Amino acid sequence: MIYYIKQFAAFSLQRIGTDRMKSFFNPDNFIFRFSVTILDIVVLSLLWVVFCIPIVTIGPATAALYYSAVKCIRFKEEGTYKNFFDSFRSNFRTGAGYSLVFLALAASMYIIYIAIVGIFPLKEALTVPIIWGFLLFCTFLFSVFLCGAILLSRFEYTLSKLLADSFRIGFGHLPRVYVSGLIAVAAVLLSIKFFYYQLWFITPCLSILLISKLMEPVLRKYTPGVEDLMQIPLEERPWYLK
Repeated sequence: MIYYIKQFAAFSLQRIGTDRMKSFFNPDNFIFRFSVTILDIVVLSLLWVVFCIPIVTIGPATAALYYSAVKCIRFKEEGTYKNFFDSFRSNFRTGAGYSLVFLALAASMYIIYIAIVGIFPLKEALTVPIIWGFLLFCTFLFSVFLCGAILLSRFEYTLSKLLADSFRIGFGHLPRVYVSGLIAVAAVLLSIKFFYYQLWFITPCLSILLISKLMEPVLRKYTPGVEDLMQIPLEERPWYLK
């Protein structure tokens, strides 16, 4: 009798464990979907960091991160990593040239900063507002660069057209673009400050998802045929209009 009780108990535990495993790996299970989302955030962040190492690839890597994160994490489309690689490859040439232009601007800004510090001693009262104004302007340039990378993720561009549109939209939607730049700067600073806590495993992708809340309404205004597409049912619209 005791033997049969033990066998029944073992079978019940095994059955319960199997059912729980099936439930956990069910794609509709909240825990499973949350785990997959966290994995995607970490992997996309690491891919962005690795692809930015050559420096000149920051533009196409940022475009790829925005495209894959918004499309696959925010709007629940499939093929997260495939979308990242496809976007990086298709935007590499224009994005690399775009990065070179802004790297040259960054070098110029650094030279100007050194000149300002050399002309105005740091203890002078005039130096502080000048440096703060200079930093705010540099943040604006960084915001414009980010805006261009986001535009590149969604539309096809030549280098000259991308540069023109990044500044035009940067000025035309200054609050959204500038705040987006501040979010990106904050993410970079947090990643550096808490480097040993591996915060940079998640900050690139999380910051891009937050930035997309500001920038997606802007992108919709420049999407061809957007008014006609908005008339069709929600489930039939392209992912970027849902």
